[in-house]
Formats: sequence, structure tokens, C-alpha cells
Amino acid sequence: MAILIIILTITALIGLWRLKTLTPSKEPIKIDEIR
Repeated sequence: MAILIIILTITALIGLWRLKTLTPSKEPIKIDEIR
């Protein structure tokens, strides 16, 4: 059960991270450098 919770939290964090990247904020995000 613990593994399922960890997977769900990771997927949720990735989803939030993707939403932040799709919607550009006021400041330019430095995600292009990481890729």
C-alpha cells in the first residue's frame, strides 16, 4: 500500500509541474536549461 501512495504522490507532483510549465508565469522558467 505504501508503494501505491508514493506513486500517486509522484504522479501528482509531475502533473502540477507540467501545469506550471504549460502556463508561463511572469518570470521566465529555467526548465529549458534542465532539458
